[in-house]
Amino acid sequence: MTIRTFRMAIAIVLLAATAMAQSTASDQSVQQRLQKLEDRISAIENRLDQLVPEREAGASSTAADQQKLPDRMDAIDQKLLTLERKQQSDEHTAAAESKKTALAGAGPDGFFLKSADNNFLLNLSGYVHVDGRWFTGDSGHLASNTFLLRRVRPIIQGTVFKYIDYRILPDFGSSAGTVPGTIQDAYIDFRYFNSIGVLAGKAKDPFGLEWLESANNLAFAERALPTRLVPNRDVGIQLHGGLGPAVQYAIAAVNGAVDGGNQDVDTNNGKDFVGRVFATPFTGSDWLRGLGLGLAGSTGSQDGGLPSYKTSGQNIFFRYAPGAAAMGEHFRYSPQLYYYAGPFGLLTEWVQSSQDVQNASGRRMLDNQAWQVTGSYFLTGEKNSYGRVAPKNNFEGPGGGSGAMQLAFRYNALAVDPDAFVRGYADITTSAQNAKAWAVGVNWYLNRFARLMFDYEQTQFHGGATTGDRPTEHLFMNRFQLAF
Repeated sequence: MTIRTFRMAIAIVLLAATAMAQSTASDQSVQQRLQKLEDRISAIENRLDQLVPEREAGASSTAADQQKLPDRMDAIDQKLLTLERKQQSDEHTAAAESKKTALAGAGPDGFFLKSADNNFLLNLSGYVHVDGRWFTGDSGHLASNTFLLRRVRPIIQGTVFKYIDYRILPDFGSSAGTVPGTIQDAYIDFRYFNSIGVLAGKAKDPFGLEWLESANNLAFAERALPTRLVPNRDVGIQLHGGLGPAVQYAIAAVNGAVDGGNQDVDTNNGKDFVGRVFATPFTGSDWLRGLGLGLAGSTGSQDGGLPSYKTSGQNIFFRYAPGAAAMGEHFRYSPQLYYYAGPFGLLTEWVQSSQDVQNASGRRMLDNQAWQVTGSYFLTGEKNSYGRVAPKNNFEGPGGGSGAMQLAFRYNALAVDPDAFVRGYADITTSAQNAKAWAVGVNWYLNRFARLMFDYEQTQFHGGATTGDRPTEHLFMNRFQLAF
C-alpha cells in the first residue's frame, strides 16, 4: 500500500466515523454536534498535511495507485461537501428553533417575559418613594413631622397579539387623597394605527403638563399648585396619537372628576370631555428643538361634592363651606409650555377651573386660577428633559463616578374666586383666598434608577379667613427614590 493510498484510507475511515457519530448523537444539542463535526474535519486536514512530508522523503507509489488517486480525492471532496451541507442544515435548524423560544430577562425597563416574535410581552417594574416632611416656624402646628411611603407602585404592563397594550398600576403608599391599595391605572390600549390609539379604562386625564409628567421625573417631590385644579385620573375612553412626529393629541370621554379628583364611578349621568394638543414644532433647530407648546381643555357637568386645595405639605388651605355643592357646568383650560436646552430646563403652565356652585343663597360660576414657573439646571452637564435623565457617570463611591447633580427653582400660586367668600361658598374659618409659594431643590441622581431629593418650600396665604391670614408654611422635604 502506498503512502497516498494509506492517506486516503485514513481519511475515509475518519469520515465514516464522523457520519456514524452524527447518526448516534441525537441526544446531544445541535451546537455540540456542530463543534464535534468541525473538530473532526480539522483533524482530517491536519493528518493529511502530516503525511505529505513522508511521501516527499522517499515513499513511492505504484502507477495503479497514481491512477486511482484522483477518484479517491474526489470521493473525499464529496464527503467533505456532504458534511458542510449537513452543518449548514443544522445551523438553519438551530436558528429556526431559537425563533420559537420565549425570552426572559431584566433590563432598564424592569423584568420581562416575551415571545420570540415580540407579539406577546409581560413587563414587571415599579417605583418606591420614601419621603420625609418637616415643618418649621409658625407652620409647625399644621401637621406632624413624619416619614412616609409616598408611593409604592408595582407596575404590570405589556402587549398581547402585537397591537393590544395593557397596564395595571396599584398604589400601596400614602398618596394624597387615596387609600393604600388604590388602583391608579388599569387600562387596555388598542394601537393598530400609528396615528390613533384607543385606550379604555382608568388612566390619567390628558390635561395638566406637570400632571402628565411621571412622578419619577419631577424636579420637586410634590407637584405645584396648578395641578390642584386639573383632573387626576378617571375612567373612560380616550383617543390618542400623533399628527406626524411633532404633534401629539388626546381626546377623552370620562366620568368626570372634580379638581384633583381620582374618579372610579360617576355621580351623575353626564360625562366630561377632555382634550389636549401638544407640539414640538422646531425639530430642525438646535436652539428651539426642546421647545414644546400645548393647550388643554375640559367641559362637563358636576353635581354634588366639591374639592379642597392643599399645599405641598398636604395641608388643606381652602375648602368650601358646608351646604355648598357643585351644581352645573364645569370648564377648564390650560396653556402650557416647556423648554429644554442642554442642562437647562423650564416648565410653565396656567390653569383656570370654572365651576357652577350652589348654596342656600343661590348659584354662581366661580373661576379659580393657578400658575407656575419651574426651572432646573444640571451642574454636571447632563441633557435636561421632560422625561427620565441618566447621569453621565453613575455613582460608584471613592475613585468612581459621582452621579448627576441638579438644582431646581419654582414659583407657583393659586387664587380662589373672591365671590366664593363674598357669597358664603367658602369656609371662612380656615380658608385662604390666595396661596403663593416659592421653592428650591437639589436632586442627586445616583444612576438612572435611584435619586435623592432635598426641597425647601415656603407658602404664604392671603385673604379669606376672618381671623387674619393663615401662618406661612415652611416645609423641608426629602425623598429616597427607586424607579426601575
